[in-house]
Amino acid sequence: MTIPPDKGSLIPRLSVTRPISVLMIALAVLAVGAIAYSRLPVSLLPGGFDPPYLWVWVSYRTSNPAEVEEQITRPMEEQLRTVRNLKEVNARSGSNGASFWLEFEKKTDMNVAYNQVYDRLERARSQMPQDQRYWRINRFSEDDEPIVYFGINLNRYLDDPYYTITEHIQRPLERIDGVAKVEVWGAYEKVIQIELDAQRAQAHGVDLYALAQNLERDNFALTSGWVMDGGRKLFVRSMGRYETIEEISKLPVKGTNVRLEHVANVSYSIPEIRWYQRLNRQPAVNVAVYKESTANTVETCDEILQVIEGDLKQNPVLRGAQYEIFFNQGRHILEAVGNLKTSGLWGALFAFWVLFFFLRHWRMTAIITLAMPLSLLATIIFLYFTGWSLNAATLMGMMISIGMVVDNAIVITESIFLARTRGLAPHEAALRGASEVALAVTMGTLTTVVVFLPLILMNDDVGFSFYMLRIGMPVIVAIVASLTVALLIIPLATKALVTPGRVRTPRLIEAGSRIYRRALTFTLDHRFDAVLVILALFLVSQFYIAGKIPKTDMTEGNINDFRLMFRLPENYTEEKARTLVETVENLLFEKAEEYDLRSVQSRYSRTFAHVQAYLHPTRDDTWWKTVVKGLGQPLGLFRNEPMSRADVIEDMKKRVPELPGVEMSTNWRWDSSSESAVTVNLYGDDTATLVKIGEDLKRHFRTLPSVLGVELDMEDGSSEVQVRLNREQARRYDLNPQRVAGTISYALRGYDLPDFHAEDHEISMRAQLAKSDRETLEQLKNLSFYSESGRDIPLTAAADFHLQKGWGEIQRLNGKTSLALKITTAQENMETLAASIDQVLAGLELPRGYSFDKGNRFRDMEESNRAQTYGIILAVVFVFLLMGVLFESFVLPFSVLVSIPFAFIGAYWMLFLTGTALDIMAGIGMIILVGVVVNNAIVLVDLINRLRQEGMPRREALIEAGQRRFRPILMTALTTICGLLPMALGNAGMVGIPYAPLGRTLIGGLMSGTALTLLLVPITYSYFDDLRVFMKMQSSRLFRRKEALS
Repeated sequence: MTIPPDKGSLIPRLSVTRPISVLMIALAVLAVGAIAYSRLPVSLLPGGFDPPYLWVWVSYRTSNPAEVEEQITRPMEEQLRTVRNLKEVNARSGSNGASFWLEFEKKTDMNVAYNQVYDRLERARSQMPQDQRYWRINRFSEDDEPIVYFGINLNRYLDDPYYTITEHIQRPLERIDGVAKVEVWGAYEKVIQIELDAQRAQAHGVDLYALAQNLERDNFALTSGWVMDGGRKLFVRSMGRYETIEEISKLPVKGTNVRLEHVANVSYSIPEIRWYQRLNRQPAVNVAVYKESTANTVETCDEILQVIEGDLKQNPVLRGAQYEIFFNQGRHILEAVGNLKTSGLWGALFAFWVLFFFLRHWRMTAIITLAMPLSLLATIIFLYFTGWSLNAATLMGMMISIGMVVDNAIVITESIFLARTRGLAPHEAALRGASEVALAVTMGTLTTVVVFLPLILMNDDVGFSFYMLRIGMPVIVAIVASLTVALLIIPLATKALVTPGRVRTPRLIEAGSRIYRRALTFTLDHRFDAVLVILALFLVSQFYIAGKIPKTDMTEGNINDFRLMFRLPENYTEEKARTLVETVENLLFEKAEEYDLRSVQSRYSRTFAHVQAYLHPTRDDTWWKTVVKGLGQPLGLFRNEPMSRADVIEDMKKRVPELPGVEMSTNWRWDSSSESAVTVNLYGDDTATLVKIGEDLKRHFRTLPSVLGVELDMEDGSSEVQVRLNREQARRYDLNPQRVAGTISYALRGYDLPDFHAEDHEISMRAQLAKSDRETLEQLKNLSFYSESGRDIPLTAAADFHLQKGWGEIQRLNGKTSLALKITTAQENMETLAASIDQVLAGLELPRGYSFDKGNRFRDMEESNRAQTYGIILAVVFVFLLMGVLFESFVLPFSVLVSIPFAFIGAYWMLFLTGTALDIMAGIGMIILVGVVVNNAIVLVDLINRLRQEGMPRREALIEAGQRRFRPILMTALTTICGLLPMALGNAGMVGIPYAPLGRTLIGGLMSGTALTLLLVPITYSYFDDLRVFMKMQSSRLFRRKEALS
């Protein structure tokens, strides 16, 4: 049968009638794609994400949480209430200041929000303490993270390490093109310190409060107006600034005979160090380098390393310095992108050999495989012209699409080949074969496109939506491009190159086809029994196997380092903290070879210690090495391999000695490193009431069998001495209460004076009681004060001292005080843990104005589950709408949709058998399955309809359509599965979040979905067709009855 040249689908008709034009289009895609690929920027993460969050830090050191809450947090909250689009304010008041986590509404202009918060902070400062000086506002973007972070062991005998670092390390790095700033930790700038000696000051009758006020008043420069001199206008400045440090020490402080040097030590020296930095068991300095927003990360990192290896290491001033690169984002980018590229190439190679196995025809295999490079190059062109980069997210999308882009080409080629076997000429076969399935493959492609709409557009998490857009768009562009290739290029290629007589089906596939025909015939004869068996399998998988899969919200952030953190008791000294750090460092280096240890970075203070161990990068970074190692270890191979990161952490947790009052954690949750530690938050106005409610809940939670421990976050507060001035005694001694409080603050906390102006820079000045005179409670009690009459009065004579436990960090949410109960549990399933906690909270009676929630971790998990369910429902709805358009029926689309839930059978079993948790990546895989698994069912049902339209009975049409589509369905499924194998078996990931759960979910779903499509879809088609016939008959009877009545 011949078809007129003007018949058939538009795109296939262009393909066979305009071959030169089609060839030029293909060559243009290849050329433009190659150019775009060579110019496409490479980065670790996609740029352009402007999350609706700001973080504000207001420093107020050596204070207490209650004072910070009253004097800083509440005034700041009052001002922040006027900021537009502010959704949530989470404030924390600690002993060193207050922090504010600000969340804004979606699509808020963060430039405007930043400026408004800056303005409100300036307004609030007028209500804050006078000596509050330091604050900062942080935005969150990729440019806020350092691209290179390294440590330096300097010569410990350097006179001024800060100057050395600034001039010989920081300045050369800042001169590099593309570097925005360089930050340094561990090198402290010298300041002018005025340390008052308590005994000498008392002997000379010098008052610290008055001394600090005089020092501040005497150091000034004031513009005083202007005068005229001989026709000239001269501006007048009154100068009172200190010129030299010697001048400061010679200042008279009591009459004319007592000078500052008589009662205080004036020095230009490094101030009291609060944080100590170490690298590989030696004192160190850490340097972080940040790039400009438009700079190329890889090139900038290379230039930074060249400066370190060249200029810095050859600098004689820095002779003997040891450098250790902790983090190099450029290297991470190349490794991550290279790993994904390798996995993608392997996936493409697997897909090619699957095609050849089925086709046994080099030319046909090459034609179908042509869809891969053309589709991926079209995606590269899209990325280039939209200004996107080649990063972990976009590469992940391309990797997902590798096995899928040949699906349309397989269906089109198979249809054309069948047309050739029916005796049609090459031209006619290409046009008819492509046109017959054009609508079906188009709808199948659109089903995959629409499943990404809920993921991209309908999630409240702006970060999730942002990254899903970067993952989803490459998939969408690739499969749409593959559809264009299949309809435009494949017909032309098959017309010119394929000879049907040379194609032979492998015996294994022929045998499988015969077995499938018998199985399909049997199931059609026993429809009800077959449905019951499949339904039972689904119920077991859904309600038993799915329940056995651990559900988690935890993702591992880095695979090459880990941290050991220690909270230290209040009686610890810096010497004890250093001893603890040295002990942990030595334990690490004792097993350096077993751990494959690269370096150790430490920092500590009197209350906290942090030891970070860096391991050598894993050598199993490609998927096939991971597979070989996984197969070889049970056989006793790879015995000399270093311990895994998880094993190293567990070993260190056992080896680190338990010390009284010292709390250790390996993550920031402070939950004894248990991933099942969660919080329950209480909200109200009164802190004491919250603590009382928290104590009651604490007792109830401890009765739960899976709970290991419960603590209130405010229990972490240090002991404090409350100095209460006796007003009667103060009046008797003629003491000014404000002066007393100020003197105590100046003595213990210190007082920042106006800066000293040197020739080329400014130097901070600070007055404080000498450290040896402010270490004990007894010294505080004997602190001298001077009455208005000049009488020397010790503090203990006019004040009472009360020692009590102070609050820990005080948290507030949207203007209400909050209290967190931290629950450590052995329960790994978060849903089971949530149910247990709900039982306790159900019986909780709270005072009016008080409330609770289960904490951010539960909330995030619930929102994620809700979004995942919502996404699946929307995806199913969109697919149903498309099927209605294709089949022109309300009933027949259900015969396709039934393949969706049964695809989850394989996904659940795959996760269960591989021990993979149901995390966010697996959830994304479930949603993608909805659009992928229906493609084969669409083509199958479309062929059934066409055969019936040609006059074939329904039963024969079902069997014949299944027989014809058996090979292409297996081919499309196996090419997609094999394309995903490197992702499912490897350890590639995006910033530590592994791709494997997504790959395993898709593979498992495709396996069960393909098998059930071949058997279940014909059965459900017959049922729904019976329903359609029944409804049509009922409608006809009703219509005839109405006619009879009329």
